Amino acid sequence: RVLGRPAVSFDDRLVAVGYESDHRGMAVIDLESGDVIAQQEVGVYQYPLAWSKDGQYFYASEYSAGFRVHRYDHNTLDYSHVYEGAWLAASENNDRVIFAVSGSDKLKTGLLKEGEQQWSNVVIPNFDEISLGQLTLTDDYALTLGFDGAARRVIKYPYASETEPHTVLNLPPWMWVSDIRQDGLAVILEKHEMP
Repeated sequence: RVLGRPAVSFDDRLVAVGYESDHRGMAVIDLESGDVIAQQEVGVYQYPLAWSKDGQYFYASEYSAGFRVHRYDHNTLDYSHVYEGAWLAASENNDRVIFAVSGSDKLKTGLLKEGEQQWSNVVIPNFDEISLGQLTLTDDYALTLGFDGAARRVIKYPYASETEPHTVLNLPPWMWVSDIRQDGLAVILEKHEMP
C-alpha cells in the first residue's frame, strides 16, 4: 500500500512513492515507462513531499519519535538531513526551500536559504485538521483547506504580514480535498461523505 500521497516531479516525468508491503520502502518510478529508477527498504515511515525544480532530488518526511525532512537523490536514494520538525509540505522555488513546520496546534511556514532560517509571520489555525495534500506552499503564500461545519473552502495565507488571509475558492459541503493547485483555484476531490 502507498503511504501518504506520491510526489510528482515538476516535469511530470518521475514519481516518488513511500510504500508498505512486507517491509517499508521508498521508490522512484518513471511515469512514462513504468520502470523503477531506484528502490530501497527504509526502517521508518517516509512520506515524499516535493521535488527540486531540476528533478535531481526530492524531499521526504520521516517519522520516528518526531518528524524530520530529508533530501533524496532520485537515482541512488542517498539522502541528507535537511530539517527537524517539518512534515506536511516542502516546496523548492528557485534557491529557497519552503517548509511547513509543526508546532502545537498551529502551523508556520519557514524559508531556508543557504543554511539560514527565515520565518514568516504566517500562522495557520486548525493544524490537526490538515492532511497531506491539503496544504500547498509557494514563494509568496500558503494555501490550505478551511473547515467550518459542512463548509469547505480554500484559504490563501500570504506571507506578507500586511495582507490578511482570504478565501479563494468555495467548495461544496462535505467535500474532501486531496490536492490544491498552486493558484488555489482548482482542487482534486477525494471523496464525498455526508455525516
